[in-house]
Amino acid sequence: MASHDSHAMRRLYCGDGSGIAVRTTYQKLFDSIRNERLTFIGMIRYLDFKTEGYPFLRNMLDLAMHKRVEFSYETEVRIVKCLGAEWDRAKPAPSHVECPWSCSTVAESIYVHPEADQYYDEAVQAVVHCLAPELDEKVSWSPMKGSPEW
Repeated sequence: MASHDSHAMRRLYCGDGSGIAVRTTYQKLFDSIRNERLTFIGMIRYLDFKTEGYPFLRNMLDLAMHKRVEFSYETEVRIVKCLGAEWDRAKPAPSHVECPWSCSTVAESIYVHPEADQYYDEAVQAVVHCLAPELDEKVSWSPMKGSPEW
């Protein structure tokens, strides 16, 4: 998890002028899923598979918790929820799994894209106010907006 907003990550994952970043800590994220059955959290381990090979697979989580070294700029934290007996193997695997989660207890800041138009900032603030008014004070422009402070 990065300690700052990243222009490169914004460009890759948000495009131009849209998107938000939710800032939190690993501990708050961990605490938010602590009681979720078969749900795990961890930092992704980045490997050069050509020189380091693939780690010995101790369990299925090892498959989910490793990526190529070329993605190390992400400093990704991943949450994995195992379906276990809940998954009917006769049916196709689901595209996603819902996991109850409260942004209100986890979010420290919600940063609006620094290149967003004013209407986008207002829309984000309106949606947050409607869905989670307790987060109103945590919404702000990204610290990257404007000129650097010298």
